[in-house]
Amino acid sequence: MSDSWTMSAKVNKGKTSLNALLVGKTGHGKSATGNSILQEKLFSAKSSMTSVTKSVSLGFSENGNERILVADTAGYADTESDRSGGKTENVQLVIDQVKQALVMFPPGYDAILYVTRFDIRYTAEEIETFQIIRKVIGSTSFKRRGILVFTHGDAFEQEEIGMSFNDWCSGQTGHFKTILNHFGKRVVLMNNRADAETKASQLNQLLTEIRYVQQTSKYNRYSMSNFIASEEGRSQIVDYYKKDDMVRSVEKRVTEISQRLKKLNGSPLQKIRSAQSIQSCIASEIQNIESEDKGTGLFESQLKRLDLLKQTAEDVKSRAVKEDREEKRLEAIRQRKLELEQEREMLEERRRWQERELERELEEKARKRSEYARQKQKEEEVWKDMENIVRTGAVVISVAKVAWTIFRALRG
Repeated sequence: MSDSWTMSAKVNKGKTSLNALLVGKTGHGKSATGNSILQEKLFSAKSSMTSVTKSVSLGFSENGNERILVADTAGYADTESDRSGGKTENVQLVIDQVKQALVMFPPGYDAILYVTRFDIRYTAEEIETFQIIRKVIGSTSFKRRGILVFTHGDAFEQEEIGMSFNDWCSGQTGHFKTILNHFGKRVVLMNNRADAETKASQLNQLLTEIRYVQQTSKYNRYSMSNFIASEEGRSQIVDYYKKDDMVRSVEKRVTEISQRLKKLNGSPLQKIRSAQSIQSCIASEIQNIESEDKGTGLFESQLKRLDLLKQTAEDVKSRAVKEDREEKRLEAIRQRKLELEQEREMLEERRRWQERELERELEEKARKRSEYARQKQKEEEVWKDMENIVRTGAVVISVAKVAWTIFRALRG
């Protein structure tokens, strides 16, 4: 890209140059603003919280006798890097982008344009982003060479009819005013989707502000020497966010342990095992954090939380042990009750069997008595028959005897 600058410088020899560096948050319209300044779509732009610009892009154009150069950088708080390296990576991204822009265009930049959306709430997060970028380029760079550019200007036109933008800015307070104060009155409202006439008016206002900065700084551009001079501030902010990311990482791990503890469920035995596992995890985490802390006290809050979680895990385990003992006691009672019930059923079955046996025995005795009675009756009947026979025989004999007696008498 330095070759592109050299070639452009030769072609535009004798022309006045205006050079602008675009910085800001991802998705706030830096690339679209660059295209509006150059009056040509040279930078890829779309509404997204994931940065379309991945590296510094330079764009050139001419406006009458002026040669305009714009450097478009990747935005801060890119969601892709936020997923991987946290804020430290985002800060480093801004540092690398600004440095790359200065390497690509060594003469430096007349103005630094901080591009931000008009149609958002200026929260502490927005202020933090601004302060990070301010410290990366140098704490006084915005005051000397900065221009605040608000995009999505159509939102102002729709909501604030009847009041000029400058009057509206003068009446602001809070976080919004904090940002405004760093740029003095160098504020421009842009609507990158406006009609050609409005865009021309916006461009003229912005170029006027860049010329003003150029003149007041006596053409002393923001260059690598300025960037190097603010190295200490960058180191401080990188160190701060490294620590911040470390704290966030530790806090995340502690929170995950806390969530595990809150979701602990199951049987008492499962709770005991889970609590023991969490206690082991807490002990390991405390050891790791103390090793990372190195006595600085950076993770004091997280260590206190872990101590509380450790005690909570112990309490959970103790309750689970009591629950386990109570369950075992109740299970023993249930088991004994079952055994007694089984014994009762066995006794009942035995009783029923004995009753059946007794009934069978009584029935058998009754049957035998009945059989004996029938047999006795038969015997009695036989005896009666025999008696009858005997009686009959006796009568016959008696008759015979009488007959014999008569017979003998008759013969005699």
